[in-house]
Amino acid sequence: MASQGYVDMTSYYFVMKIKGRFFKGLLIALVLALIPVAAVSAQKITPGSACKSVNQKVTYSNKTYTCIKSGKKLAWNKGVATASPSPAPTPSVTPTPTPTPTPTPTPTPTPTPTPTPKDLTFANISENVDAIALNVFSKYQTHMATNYQGSIKVNTIIGPNTVPVNKNSASAYQIASKIFQNFKQPDEVFAIYYTFADKEWAKNQVAMRAGQNIADFQFGYSCPNSSRCWDASASITLDWKAIAHFGASDPGGSIAAAELTGEIQIHEFTHSISFFQLKPVRGNYYNLTPDWYGEGHASFTGKLGASTSFAEYTALRNEAIRRNRPGSDIQNYRPESILRFYESFSKAPEVSAISRYYLYTLGWSTIEALAAIGGIDSPMNLFVETANGLTFKAAFKKIYGIEWEAAAPILAEVVSKQYRAYYP
Repeated sequence: MASQGYVDMTSYYFVMKIKGRFFKGLLIALVLALIPVAAVSAQKITPGSACKSVNQKVTYSNKTYTCIKSGKKLAWNKGVATASPSPAPTPSVTPTPTPTPTPTPTPTPTPTPTPTPKDLTFANISENVDAIALNVFSKYQTHMATNYQGSIKVNTIIGPNTVPVNKNSASAYQIASKIFQNFKQPDEVFAIYYTFADKEWAKNQVAMRAGQNIADFQFGYSCPNSSRCWDASASITLDWKAIAHFGASDPGGSIAAAELTGEIQIHEFTHSISFFQLKPVRGNYYNLTPDWYGEGHASFTGKLGASTSFAEYTALRNEAIRRNRPGSDIQNYRPESILRFYESFSKAPEVSAISRYYLYTLGWSTIEALAAIGGIDSPMNLFVETANGLTFKAAFKKIYGIEWEAAAPILAEVVSKQYRAYYP
């Protein structure tokens, strides 16, 4: 008997050996149970044939077969097709985009501002003579920016030996008609062109339409010879149509520049429109206002109508201002001489001692100043008042709100400043 505390080492060794084998087997079993059933390949499988363990999987001929319980036995099922793995697509190389350069913004040019025309009155116009041209031309542009369409019929009559300088004067009459869109006007015009060789023929053309008296008077001063035949005159026919005749010098002779632009046609039509305001009473319309007023008004509308831009208008007005050096009759362009000019051409039928050439320059500049103050229609509005019976001075006060005696020195100062810039 062994003493207490003694361990039989042989028995202990045997027992421990048995336990070790037991735990080793248990460990192997646990490992096998935890390892998932792998699909085995390369084994020939027939659906329905016997297999050894449930859920065992075998891959054969592109199918995966599973061992299932069929009744009391284990057998392979019909299998499931194995999807062929799709080859990973070769990634396409995306080219690195070339960066688009950011465009440098083009600076928007600052438009040249159109100067605002200055409002002119009798109180400030003398100190602002340089503002007159822009003021008037701006008023003219506004005046013509309407939908008015003239319907005047233009009859161009050319002498048998004549080649007119302006071969397309009809458009000038359409412009003139629109300038006077707010006034009654004839619906037809006869424009007669002639040379010295055709002077008698032209005189007869006027006589048969406007009367012998008109023809005798106008051709008494028109076209004195073949080299100086650029005069023009206008009137109204016996049946209230407009009529005008235009001389044309022989080649190498004098040519009025106004013949080339339509200015002279618009000038003469202004006279016909003035005459037409008397309808139905016929009379000497020319004596209703001073001569400087009638010719100045016609020159004013002629220059405006012939200008398609402010630059053209400026060129025409500068030419008119520089045209006549003061002669011995007017002496100079001081204000007192301009006042004497007004007075000299306000005594009809008395003939002025001052040349009529100044009617188309000094008279024009005076009307331009009046239009700057009163508007484009104001000169014709005054004429309408005289046609209705008012005297020139009474009509002037009604249209411009100032007595002529007070306005005349202001206008003389305005005109004088412009002309003395060239002829001090």
